[in-house]
Amino acid sequence: MESGKGSVEIEFSPTGQTFFGLTSNELKIHYGQGPLLGRPEWDDPAVPDYLSLAIYKTEIATNGAPSGVMPGTSAIVRSRYGLGRVVCFSPHPELTRGQGSMINISVRWLADLKDEQAVEIEEINRIVKRHVPTDSPGGIAVLVTKNSEVLHRKGYGFVKGRRLTTQTPLSLASVTKQFAAMCAAMLIEEGRLDLDEKLTHYLPELNLPVEGRCVRVKDLLWHTSGLPNFIEAKERAAIAEFKKHRGLKTLNNATHAQWLATMGNRRAPGTQFEYTNSGYVLLARIIEVITGESFHDFQQRRIFDVLEMTNTTDSVSFNGSGNLKTTLGDYTKWDRALWKRDPRLLSEKGYKLLFTQGELDSGTPVDYGFGWRLRYRDGSLLTAEHGGVGSGSTAARNLIRRHFADGVTVAIFAQEHPQLGRDDRAALVSEIYEWILRDGRSAFGSGSAFASRIEELLATTNVTSYQHKTQIDEANGIVRCDCSGLIGYVLRRHFPSAYDALDGVEAPWRSRPLAVTFYETFHASNEDSRETAWRQIHKLTNVVPGDLIAWRKTTLKKGSTTGHVLMVAGLPKIVGSGLVQIRTIDSTRNSERQGFGAAVRTFTINTAGEPTGYMIGDQRRVALIAIGRLN
Repeated sequence: MESGKGSVEIEFSPTGQTFFGLTSNELKIHYGQGPLLGRPEWDDPAVPDYLSLAIYKTEIATNGAPSGVMPGTSAIVRSRYGLGRVVCFSPHPELTRGQGSMINISVRWLADLKDEQAVEIEEINRIVKRHVPTDSPGGIAVLVTKNSEVLHRKGYGFVKGRRLTTQTPLSLASVTKQFAAMCAAMLIEEGRLDLDEKLTHYLPELNLPVEGRCVRVKDLLWHTSGLPNFIEAKERAAIAEFKKHRGLKTLNNATHAQWLATMGNRRAPGTQFEYTNSGYVLLARIIEVITGESFHDFQQRRIFDVLEMTNTTDSVSFNGSGNLKTTLGDYTKWDRALWKRDPRLLSEKGYKLLFTQGELDSGTPVDYGFGWRLRYRDGSLLTAEHGGVGSGSTAARNLIRRHFADGVTVAIFAQEHPQLGRDDRAALVSEIYEWILRDGRSAFGSGSAFASRIEELLATTNVTSYQHKTQIDEANGIVRCDCSGLIGYVLRRHFPSAYDALDGVEAPWRSRPLAVTFYETFHASNEDSRETAWRQIHKLTNVVPGDLIAWRKTTLKKGSTTGHVLMVAGLPKIVGSGLVQIRTIDSTRNSERQGFGAAVRTFTINTAGEPTGYMIGDQRRVALIAIGRLN
């Protein structure tokens, strides 16, 4: 029966809201005489069970259709069927303004597409989706690293109709400048480029108007040149006239320099910081003259080939200011080179130069270095950051911020997001960083030290075997125990207060902590406490290296295991619906191997991200699981 067409209200379940990345659990959506998905009591036993993602709150009952039937029925459901997956829509998101992405999200789930290089922390996922809901157009890529190690690397949404992944080309816009500045720093180290030299030393044919003093190389890097900015409206009109007069279709690095010679300076060099893209294009031209090769080829040979940034491209003729494209995977390599101070690019002195403030002729510092905006306090470098805003179809809205006290990088690359202003981007980057400091801190605090102690111990062992009795001889590299014995040993030696805080069921046949002791200590701990030795982490998706995962048996019996405890050695990775993989330090006793080492465990979680069990092969095992974090 045709019940009519129009707008109805639907209510999403928590899983449905998360699945579609929605900020509200209610939505008005177009309904067009679609079939109703039956209530459970109506279901045919042969129909596979399904998960309801949304139900109808209101109804359309016209053309003689009975009223009171539609509310409460499922509007959107998903299920697994055989070897495949099914999503059913009763309403029409594709006919609802702004909700077409619900179809794309469903297709992604149906295809079970995996991004092999993605690394994710669930709480960062939630932060990103609050700031940039997945029902908004475009896509955003996010990278978070600590001391060059990836904590989070993931793409969200779509670019040019395709899902954004770690391998999607990203328009960098003005983030490009940090690469041009690196090229300049290389030549400075080699004595081929002098910061204090006049531009005419390298470009004698360059007839720039002189106002005050001549423009020097440092002025181009620090934005103190007083030169015009080719991207502004007045300059674009002048460029159009210049190209028409010269019979040019486009500008390259050389003809851009010629155009600058026809323009007057905005002010005398060295008197004021004034951002200009033209300065970095002129820097690229100087590098071409010095090296005798195109800037494109020099940058490719000296940076991208060295770092194996195989998915990074630049214009072949107009460089330095904003034409680079890269991927999250490649930018990770660049970020690592900067944190590690890769000697293949620069010396220690050269890296220091990159993040040294410029200055005006008066001696006043400029909060800009080599392609980075810098923030100092009392002579110490706090952050280096740079944004990037692109025009046209890319509409790039980027921001990279590096925190030097903590060794943390937070980088976002939004594409086709013209509405994402600088304040919006800064708020997102700041919230991610603040979460890392607040809740993710054991990834690089005491938990990391704990993890390192265990890994160092295992790295020096000559003999490792599984046995219930703890027998560890560090001097001779002998480790014989089970997992709770190993963890208890390291805690007792290096973190005695945390060891003493372990409490739970007393087992008179054992004097040391058992797996059940770890479980009950964590289970009784408060997640918000920072004063106690341990605190409980409820969501498996929020674990970090150094956390402990413990589960217990419901009944305890002498001579039998009480459960299991293992240490998290990597960040969680969501690998399927309700499945999370984590690299752990684990103990093994089977026909193939006995002892300790890194192993990848697969756990099951509920819709809130809490652990419900673990996988052994294809079998799901339900367990009582608690997670503990060393404060």
